[in-house]
Parts: sequence; structure tokens; C-alpha cells
Amino acid sequence: SINGLEEVLEVKPFLDGRAWGLNWITEKNAGVFPQYFEKNDLLGETSIISEENVPPETRLLDTVFAAKETSRFYPFFKKKAGLLKQRLPINSIYR
Repeated sequence: SINGLEEVLEVKPFLDGRAWGLNWITEKNAGVFPQYFEKNDLLGETSIISEENVPPETRLLDTVFAAKETSRFYPFFKKKAGLLKQRLPINSIYR
């Protein structure tokens, strides 16, 4: 778990438990997932830290990471009659 995450968001069930989503606790940071974390190996904990508390020697505030290219392909495997069938990409044309 991530310490402090419960102060930012909560997992909330919808549709009588058939779906879930993230519910932000305050309007101030709604829709913004924390960006910086600190791991305490001694305690085995990970905590959210503010931008102001990011150690300068990490140079994280000046670093820009390339965005990962996303696709609409979500592999889903279903075992049926001893065979594995893979769902086609969402945007595929089915015949």
C-alpha cells in the first residue's frame, strides 16, 4: 500500500459492485494522481511526497519522461473447452 493515498482518493464500487473507479477525496486535486513517492526500505513502506519535498539530488523535478504510447489493446485470455482464446483488440473489425 501507499501511505497517504487514502487522503487523496478512494476506490469506489459502482453498478452494484460490478464495476469500480477512483473517487478523489477533495476537489483541489481531483483527477490528479500523485507523482512523487518515497520508499522507506527499513520499514518497507512507500509514501506520497509533495513536489516541495522531492530531494534536489534526484533531479526528478527537471526530468521529463517520454510518454508511453498507448493502444486500445487489452489482452484477455479465457479458457474454454481446454483451449485458450484471446480477445481481439477493441478497435478490430470482427467477421
